[in-house]
Amino acid sequence: MNEFPIIAVVGLPGSGKSELSKAIQVEHGYQLFDSTWLKGEYLKEYGHHQGDRYSMREFVQRQKQERGSDFIYRQAIKEARAANAIGCVVDGLRDPDDTAGVISDRGVIVGVHAPDPQTEFNRMKLRGRLGDTVDYDKFMVLRNAELNGALPPLNTGAVLEQAELQITTPDITDRNLRNRTYQDLARSIVEYAEALTP
Repeated sequence: MNEFPIIAVVGLPGSGKSELSKAIQVEHGYQLFDSTWLKGEYLKEYGHHQGDRYSMREFVQRQKQERGSDFIYRQAIKEARAANAIGCVVDGLRDPDDTAGVISDRGVIVGVHAPDPQTEFNRMKLRGRLGDTVDYDKFMVLRNAELNGALPPLNTGAVLEQAELQITTPDITDRNLRNRTYQDLARSIVEYAEALTP
């Protein structure tokens, strides 16, 4: 059990999980940890680079063997404690080993979904991250593989099944309306998480 609320925001790339996590951080002062960033920090620690996703998966598998299966989640909690956080939001856990830690600590897992795969793809194209595909057919192959656990250790389908809250993020082009909507979602999630924390 933790002394502060823990929220894990999970979902496929382009689902809106990062925007929701940022709303929780900005609106409620929670410490935000991006799981991809944490993995990248470990890569740097060992003298590797983050560009190749296959290398990152391979690296994370080795780290799980050395540091424990939920080491990414545990590192986020360790850093939140060190920062005297009032709450912790972990963005982007897509491995059931990491969410097992959230469950054992009685945190809240929030499953985030886009209205449809096309919206996910459009959001990915807009963010322009290194390694994101710009081909819709390839995107769908990768999306389905991640949902079905065919890209170990990623198994977003299993992680989403563990979520006690499921939300669909809006596909709203008006930035002010979209921001208010994410703020409302963040408020509801934080209220729920804080009600569960002793």
